[in-house]
Amino acid sequence: MQDQFKRLLSPLQVGPKTIRNRVLMTAHIPGLESDGKATDGYIAYHARRACGGAGLQMSGASGFHHTGHPSSGRGLDLTRDGVVPTLRKLADAVHEHGGMFLLQMAHATATGDYGDIGQPLWAPSPVASDILKVMPKEMNRQDIASVISAYGRGAGMVREAGLDGVELLAAFGYLPGSFFSPVSNQRSDEYGGSVRNRVRFALEAISAARGATGPDMIVGIRMPGDEKIDGGLDNEALAEIAGMLAESGALDYINVAAGTNNDRIMRWEHWPASPAPHGLFAPLAATIRKAVNIPVFVTGRVTDPAMAEQILARGEADMVGMTRAHIADPDIVSKIRSGSYERIRRCVGANVCIARATSGKVIRCFQNPEAAREQEAGGATRTARPMRIAVIGGGPAGMEAARRAAANGHQAVVYEATGQLGGQLRQWSASPFAREYIAAVEWLERELAEAQVQVRHNSPVGEDDLAGIDADAVILATGSVPLEPRALPGADASGIRLATAADVVGGAAGRGARHAVVAEEGGGRNGLAAAEVLAEAGVKVTIVSGDMAIAEHINGTVRTQLYRFLLNRDVVFRPMEKVTGFEPGRVLTRNIYTRAECVIEDVELFVDWRGNQVNATLEDALRVRFAEVHVIGDCLAPRTVQLAIAEGTVAADALG
Repeated sequence: MQDQFKRLLSPLQVGPKTIRNRVLMTAHIPGLESDGKATDGYIAYHARRACGGAGLQMSGASGFHHTGHPSSGRGLDLTRDGVVPTLRKLADAVHEHGGMFLLQMAHATATGDYGDIGQPLWAPSPVASDILKVMPKEMNRQDIASVISAYGRGAGMVREAGLDGVELLAAFGYLPGSFFSPVSNQRSDEYGGSVRNRVRFALEAISAARGATGPDMIVGIRMPGDEKIDGGLDNEALAEIAGMLAESGALDYINVAAGTNNDRIMRWEHWPASPAPHGLFAPLAATIRKAVNIPVFVTGRVTDPAMAEQILARGEADMVGMTRAHIADPDIVSKIRSGSYERIRRCVGANVCIARATSGKVIRCFQNPEAAREQEAGGATRTARPMRIAVIGGGPAGMEAARRAAANGHQAVVYEATGQLGGQLRQWSASPFAREYIAAVEWLERELAEAQVQVRHNSPVGEDDLAGIDADAVILATGSVPLEPRALPGADASGIRLATAADVVGGAAGRGARHAVVAEEGGGRNGLAAAEVLAEAGVKVTIVSGDMAIAEHINGTVRTQLYRFLLNRDVVFRPMEKVTGFEPGRVLTRNIYTRAECVIEDVELFVDWRGNQVNATLEDALRVRFAEVHVIGDCLAPRTVQLAIAEGTVAADALG
């Protein structure tokens, strides 16, 4: 098995240090920091990934100057008192497991909302970003000198903390990169105009960092391989800039990403969610690698170590980022070393982690309930008192409860009403944007089989069946069911078929319809999944929602792709409207602000998505018969897959 990954598992010399393998966990903010410092939870999060075998890890975008802190108080911040001792603890924890850790230094220029009284945003030129639309102050020479000095001061603090080096963030429109780009740099002095002038700031920043770290620490830079915007820098132009940076002799590696936060769409595209292609930025890195003589790193939906190995084999990069992959499974390296490649829990690109991070919350994972909860849920613990556990319901919550209970030493039996495990997650994975999600179900199935958990398919459990269940404790995980379509005025005489989103995704409705209206009032992905299925099948689709925008509550990394998919199939968006009734072949709506009445013509199918309701009819009867009952997932309250799976873990750990 190790021969299959001989490049990925081989060491890499990066400047003065040898990294144990070529698996990279790129910069991200888990949200476990406090007042700019590394907390015990933050340290535990990164120590867990170092323990799993990651070669190199990085902090998320970290403040180092009194302007430009990119994350409104989140992330590490070198300007805060007392930060160095916490970074020293972080360094010790990562080094204990053989890993290495860099701190990423970041200044958000016009793309971060750090302005305040007397403190405007700073940027190379007075050009507002699309995402904020706040005009920044053009940095004068004194401002530039202040930031350059801060790079050196911050790098010196990193050296004092015992970390392994620094990465300067020049991607996503951050400060060195915003000097690179003619979109954000319109200066006419020595920092603008020619390519050499536009690179000057970055070279000075690198020199300041190197002067503080000395020759025995790593200094790298993260930069775009293509800004992917009109008037921006393309792959060839950025390869030229990369060559200039490498020629300085002060830089140890270049880490390639894509996009810029100066653009509303590209702000989201550098975190590609499913169903974006895997490894999509590797060709950009390949061009840059040809232009430099130092190692090149790349990331971008690399979730399978086999793909990482291929990227290395093709010479596209020297190290491969698998960040979201390590949030889903911190043991990727240890599993391939031990020959357990098939047991890797693959990231499915749901981007729950990104949605949480960009909302200022602690990250969570679609399928790994321990991510960013390492202190509370630090792995399975064998019980001293094994119990017989009945898990009623084989959806994600029930599957995880049974898996974790077995890992803890209990004997679990799963009662599943249908012929397949996976519940609603299996059903929704039939929609175009969720097809990869079936991998989460398949992983749980393999783990249940590995643990020899008994699964009784086609075994619905009613009150009359409880006497036949021999168990010390029961976990109820029977999920939820869709709310039925509303009985709106005129429905019976309209000739329009009514359906739930589940009917459409499951194939029970939608066939043969020429025009469908989807009422998207339940939030989440379900109503939109029905629209995806119908649009892919060639049905004319109109989406109506009382929200300000269609998919308003969907994270931008998913929404940008979803809009592209739907709009390319001529799906009509009608936000700020609510469906009020029907007439023959017509759906009636009303604008939520003006109260104006509107009509949608020639409709044959109406899909009403308002959410789900609990399916927990057994709870009272279970509590009468069994001393220990846990109710988890959607049958507690209809919510999300990640909460259902996490509650499965919590319930299993609470047994006894």
